[in-house]
Amino acid sequence: MGVRSLRAELDDVTIFAGEVDCAFADHESEPMGETILFTTDENILEAIAENDVCLITDIVRSPSNLDIAGPCWFT
Repeated sequence: MGVRSLRAELDDVTIFAGEVDCAFADHESEPMGETILFTTDENILEAIAENDVCLITDIVRSPSNLDIAGPCWFT
């Protein structure tokens, strides 16, 4: 499931064209989905990588961190 063909335009300029995976979580498996970033600025990408809790992989999944972590599941 997902979007087979998506084109996003801003001021008549295509800023994204492609497929987007389905995003869902059934509390039994990892959430699936894709993030579309509208930048290639290395400073911004590094800041996202350092601060996005969805990218942190060393946190163990447990009921206590699900309450405070927001919509992301951790491995």
